[in-house]
Amino acid sequence: MGVWKERKLDKMIFNFDNIDKNVYIRDGDTKRLIHRDVAYKEIYLKNREKYPLPFSEYQVHHLDGNKFNNSIKNLLILTREEHKKIHNIRFDKIMQRDIDKIIENLRKLDEKEIKKMFESFKK
Repeated sequence: MGVWKERKLDKMIFNFDNIDKNVYIRDGDTKRLIHRDVAYKEIYLKNREKYPLPFSEYQVHHLDGNKFNNSIKNLLILTREEHKKIHNIRFDKIMQRDIDKIIENLRKLDEKEIKKMFESFKK
């Protein structure tokens, strides 16, 4: 998993076209959500007895709140109800202008800042 994950991150680090409107990283080729792929392959399939529902019925939570940190230790598979309790918000009330502002700020980062940010995720 480590090699696969690193290759995926290296491929996408400087391509902001792979960041969607909700600030999640998507695979450049398939447009699949990276955090969901990692959670499915490395958590759900390896612990199938803990998850009675199909994977599509679950949401994946980033424990540290950082949507770029897709390490296994940072992901938690939850039902929608469990996920809502954690955030204590209604997902349909997230303001699009806030999301747009985050993406705008990310695009202002230079290459060194981006590399430094991704290096911090490995620690």
